[in-house]
Amino acid sequence: MQTTAADIEKIPAGMLRVGYRIAFAIGAFLACITVLNALARWAEGPDYLADWQNEIDRAGQAEVAVLGPSIAQHIYPQAMCQQGINLAGAGEDIFESEALIMHLHEDGNLPKLVIIGLFPGLFESDNGADGTHRSYRRIYAYRNLQARGDWRLIGNDWQGAVRALAFPALGYDQWQGRFRLIRDRLAKRNSIFEDPAFSQQQLTSSQQDVQQTKRFLSKRDNELASMRQHDVSISERAQKAVLRINALLAANDSRLLLVTMPAGPAMSAAAPTALADDLVQLAERDTEFRAAGVLTINDLTTTDFSRVLNGFRDPIHFNRDGGMRYSRDLAQRLAARGLLPQPECAIPS
Repeated sequence: MQTTAADIEKIPAGMLRVGYRIAFAIGAFLACITVLNALARWAEGPDYLADWQNEIDRAGQAEVAVLGPSIAQHIYPQAMCQQGINLAGAGEDIFESEALIMHLHEDGNLPKLVIIGLFPGLFESDNGADGTHRSYRRIYAYRNLQARGDWRLIGNDWQGAVRALAFPALGYDQWQGRFRLIRDRLAKRNSIFEDPAFSQQQLTSSQQDVQQTKRFLSKRDNELASMRQHDVSISERAQKAVLRINALLAANDSRLLLVTMPAGPAMSAAAPTALADDLVQLAERDTEFRAAGVLTINDLTTTDFSRVLNGFRDPIHFNRDGGMRYSRDLAQRLAARGLLPQPECAIPS
């Protein structure tokens, strides 16, 4: 049944005004979203997604792929004398790593060895969960995949997929950086951001190391508690994701290696008490993973790297030099196990 002009005349004027106001509010909201979306993408420029996009473009020649959170950015395939790509990123969780591996598989570009670098707590993190402080990382992962025509959900996170399209930057924290980008573009200046993967920053003293360790552990514990309050299934889901990754790789003659990365001196000293529960869970998971054929290495506190202050830029992140030395050491151990050729190239200077 069609609504005629006569029918509209019968509607009380008050109801019509309310309807018009609602329609106007919805239109204004959509227009605002459209403008902010366009402004954010303009501010970001054409190279905003370049880090992962360039790496994925090179995936066809890769023998090694590195994934995981920011600590894994300091596993350098070039120091291992391998053609490789590094798709690690700040806060990247297991579910995002799985999505990237699935994308490489769909493209026929799975390397022979996939390394996921991790730190205790990664298996309790989900950037798409309620209570997370890193939803912007999920948005970044989605945008990179969507830019390549991959529209699959990461887990069941449809909200993140929608936000990646409609809200590329949501909240003041995300707009802070874009305000700077807007200023630089209007002033025709190049925005320069240091790549943390190649930072030469060093911890300067044991006191600084201890202070930063305390702050990191406090922030980490609060973030994990917030996510657990909303979802107690994250750890179990993350473990299942790793087993799915391993099954996919095994079916394609590839191997999965999980590396618990070294921590700095203060974090290593605090680990037996501050990370006690995590270490128990880590040992239990490693047993399960090894039974399924996953390769695991736990270097959290067991190597000489954890005793060298100037190899780290903060309590858990190597600097470039520390990461290069660790990558070479890791390659040598993998070569001894027959997983890689013995590295014979010079470590990049």
